[in-house]
Amino acid sequence: MSAQRSIVIGGGAFAGLALALALRQGLGADIPVIVADPALATRPSRDPRATAIVAACRRLFEAIGVWGEVAADAQPILDMVITDSKLEDATRPVFLTFAGYVEPGEPFAHMVENRHLIDALVARIYSDLGFEQLALVEGWKSVSIDPGNFSAHRFLADAYFDQPRHEIARVSELLQSQLLQPLNLTPLQPQLLDDKLFVLSGAGPGSVGFNEYNRLYASNAVVLRLDGLVGGNSTRGDQAVVAGIRDNVSFSVGQFHYETRGFQPNDAVRKNFYDAFLQATISPQTSLQIEYRNSDVTRQSVLTPFDPDNALPISDRFRNEGVRVGGI
Repeated sequence: MSAQRSIVIGGGAFAGLALALALRQGLGADIPVIVADPALATRPSRDPRATAIVAACRRLFEAIGVWGEVAADAQPILDMVITDSKLEDATRPVFLTFAGYVEPGEPFAHMVENRHLIDALVARIYSDLGFEQLALVEGWKSVSIDPGNFSAHRFLADAYFDQPRHEIARVSELLQSQLLQPLNLTPLQPQLLDDKLFVLSGAGPGSVGFNEYNRLYASNAVVLRLDGLVGGNSTRGDQAVVAGIRDNVSFSVGQFHYETRGFQPNDAVRKNFYDAFLQATISPQTSLQIEYRNSDVTRQSVLTPFDPDNALPISDRFRNEGVRVGGI
C-alpha cells in the first residue's frame, strides 16, 4: 500500500496562497495542497495592509498567472532609504539604500495592497482547479461590495470569457472596467469586445491572461504584444496589441484575426476585430475616453445539418463599426 502524501500550509495570507498555487501548478493534482488560514474566510479580502513586492516575487506572481490582475493597482518603488532616527531629528543617518532597476525598465520592487493580491490569488486558484462557478461568485461578490473597483469588473469579464451565453455580460463588464480604470499599460484585447466570438475555448490566439508575463506598472512606456496560433483544418489566428502611456494619456491599439475551415463541409469561420482606445486624465477624479471598434465576422453553416439529403449551406456575415466617447 502506497503512502498518501499531502502538503498543508498554515496561514501565510497571500504568501501561503502563492506557495500553494505554485506547488499545485508544479506538482499537479496527484499531491493535495491544503491552505489553512481563517483570514481567507472573508471574501473579498478586507486586509488593510500593503506589502513591498521585490522583483523576484513579482516574477513569481507573473509565473503563476496573478500579476496581471493586480498590476494596475501596484506602484513601482524606485528609491528606498533605511535609517534609525525620528522624523523630527535634524540629522538622519542613512544605513541602507535601495534604488534603480534590476533590469532596464523593471523597478526593484512594487507596493501592492494585500487585499488585491489575496483576491487575485484566490480567483486564480479557483480557475486552475476548474471551479469556474466559484470564480464567477467571487467576481459577483467583489462587484457587489465595491462597484467602483475597475479590477473587479475586469476580473468578472475575464471569468465570463469561457461561459456560454454570457457574451453580452462579458462586454458589459469590460465596458464598466474601461470607464472606471486609471491610466495603465494593460492591453485591451480586441476579442473581448465582441459578443459573437464563434471561437471554441482555447482555439484562438490571445488567452485572457496573455499579458501576465510582461512588466506592468504606471510609467511612461510603449509596449508591443504579439501572439498567434496555427492548427489543422486551415486554422490560424493572430493578435497584435500596441499599448502606451505618456504622462496623463494612455492608448491601446489592437487587431485580432481568426479563421478555420471547420470540422465539416461549409463550416468555415473568419473573424477580424480592430480596436483603438485613448484615455486622458484631466484630474485625479476625471478622465475622458474615446474608442473606435470595427468587427467583421463571416460564418458558414448548414441548415438542417442532420438531414444530409436536404442540407442547405448558408453563410452569415456580421459587420459592425462604431465610436464611443465617454468619461467619468
